Amino acid sequence: MARALKTTRRRSLARVLALGAATALAPCAIASGPAGYLAVRRPEGGVDLVLRSAPTAVRVGTDLPGPSGSEWRPFGVRTAGRASLEDTGGVFEIEGDLPRLQVRSDFQLVLFESIGTDASGIAAVGARGVKVLRSAADERYRVRDGGAYLEPGGRRLGLVVRGEEREEVLLLDLSGAEPAAVEVIVPLEAERLEPWSLSVTRDAVFFSGRLEDGSWAVYRAPAAAAPPAGPPASVAAERIAGPFESLGSHMASSEEAVAFLGGPREDELDLFVARGLGPAVNVTSSDGSAGAGPILLHDPESPRLAVSSDGLTVAYSLEVRGEPETFVHDVRAPGPGGGAQITSDDRFNPYIDQESWIFFAAEGSLLFAAGHDPVTTDVFRVNGALASPAINLTRTGSGLEPPFLVKGTLAVSALAASGGVAVVAASDILGARPSVVAGVDVATGATLFVERGLDRASGFFALGADLYYTAALQGGESALLRVRAGAQGQVGRAPAGGASPRLLLQEGDRALASLPGTGLIELRAASDPRLLAPAAGPVVSAVLGSGGRQVVFARPASGGNAYALLDVAAGVETPLFGAPVEGEALAVAEGAPLFLRGDSNGDGSLDIADPVATLLYLFAGTAAVPCLDAADADDDGALVLTDPIRLLLHLFAGGPPLPPPYPEPGLDATPDGLGCGGELP
Repeated sequence: MARALKTTRRRSLARVLALGAATALAPCAIASGPAGYLAVRRPEGGVDLVLRSAPTAVRVGTDLPGPSGSEWRPFGVRTAGRASLEDTGGVFEIEGDLPRLQVRSDFQLVLFESIGTDASGIAAVGARGVKVLRSAADERYRVRDGGAYLEPGGRRLGLVVRGEEREEVLLLDLSGAEPAAVEVIVPLEAERLEPWSLSVTRDAVFFSGRLEDGSWAVYRAPAAAAPPAGPPASVAAERIAGPFESLGSHMASSEEAVAFLGGPREDELDLFVARGLGPAVNVTSSDGSAGAGPILLHDPESPRLAVSSDGLTVAYSLEVRGEPETFVHDVRAPGPGGGAQITSDDRFNPYIDQESWIFFAAEGSLLFAAGHDPVTTDVFRVNGALASPAINLTRTGSGLEPPFLVKGTLAVSALAASGGVAVVAASDILGARPSVVAGVDVATGATLFVERGLDRASGFFALGADLYYTAALQGGESALLRVRAGAQGQVGRAPAGGASPRLLLQEGDRALASLPGTGLIELRAASDPRLLAPAAGPVVSAVLGSGGRQVVFARPASGGNAYALLDVAAGVETPLFGAPVEGEALAVAEGAPLFLRGDSNGDGSLDIADPVATLLYLFAGTAAVPCLDAADADDDGALVLTDPIRLLLHLFAGGPPLPPPYPEPGLDATPDGLGCGGELP
């Protein structure tokens, strides 16, 4: 029996050796170590995804599906920010040639369309390469304007896409090692969806749809996690409110709930609040009739609604005797008895106009701006209890000493809150005084700090109880500032006439920022800033490795950008590669091997020597196979006789292409028990 088996092995080897050699692919030896994925725009159009590593530079063209390459499309993501109205929950959209959505440090999302065709899709680029989440030969997966919403915790992204016969809803689960798509089954009664209504909370996704008779309904689906493997997941949406003859196009949302307006006409709207379970509650009218006056429509330009994080308190703007007034309402007590008008006493003149800011801060306080008109406003705080008075935080209309000495002419340009401190940036609309940034204790209304001459305050983001933002100084410099424990200080400043400080990425209580003239800095909650790498100019981009121990970042260099790898713990920086200026770093793989599927002998090419090497390794033990993963030609996680047969069929009999990484080297997108070593597990 043993002799017969040996004879069979020799005959198999003889038949293999009798075959002619195949045309070799571009040489590329197996390499290991840190590697970076880049996006580079081609001069003729389209975007290449390129993998480069050190010390050996490996270029891997991993263009997204399409006959002539792909263009990337911007996301335009909305979310319920907790630090300020600008805050996007740690998500940053890059404007310009290479838009993408950085949701976490270890992968980024792109929307793509094929050049010259209608093909569209959604993909993720991470440390293991490109994962196409959805793609079609038509415009099915083109995201509708306004139809992208990120859950405040950053775990799920909802999308309204064009669909096949009508709009469709996708929920991207971002909580796992790689993102996965969950399809939301929309009831057939909904003929058209309103993209701007899409909202995602911790437990559910909400949206509105138009029915056949022209009325509108509101739907909810559970925000279920995608399974790690198996067929595509799906969840069913159900109607929770409606039909309405008139329905507001935008919802207000928080971590736990959404609020929306519906009724028989635009001047007879009621306010509804819905959570992840249970029916939608008609807050303003227990019997469905109109209240004291119409609730004014809500949109980003004129925000009229805000719902607390727990979904138990809602604030809204109601028209009373022809003027918009601000109310708060206990969701558990529907009807007139559950609400209170908070702009009714002598602190509010009769021509109050609330249509600028209104939101609940993280600690539960309601912040809103009100004044003569949408430009000249004061900022007020209500602590959440319906009976509590509103405190004027800026006090330009009071006899008290205000932090803003521009009584009656205050133009608020930014409002943020974190750690019990509200930061207000404002100026005199007459231009008579320099702009002012003040910090106010949200609980007491006491002024904590006032700094004059700061202009263009923006880019607010929170790390724990700390609040960071950038602003221009009077001397033309720009600064990164931090508010901690009620005091404001400068983290650092950038030279005049150059780039401004910029947040590069944020994940949890950690952030990386560019401080031109200083370098790449790390920010952590309740810690001092840490200089990771010096740079005379701006740091162009930065991505964290999947373990958070390594950072790939870029500085401007002659003819492009110079990328380096930084070991954060050891403080060791290693040059990695150069890239054209139009490139952007997307992900870094920490110590992963690069190989070409089928390249059993590790010489960087596919030819007759590779199946021979596999057969000799399996049956004679006389050949070296430096990377077992590469020899696994069918990628089934086992190295057996079917692997050299699959490779032979591909090379000489027109068999199907091998699984990736192929036809160019790359990372293993399907990890298994095999590795790049010569011992079978």
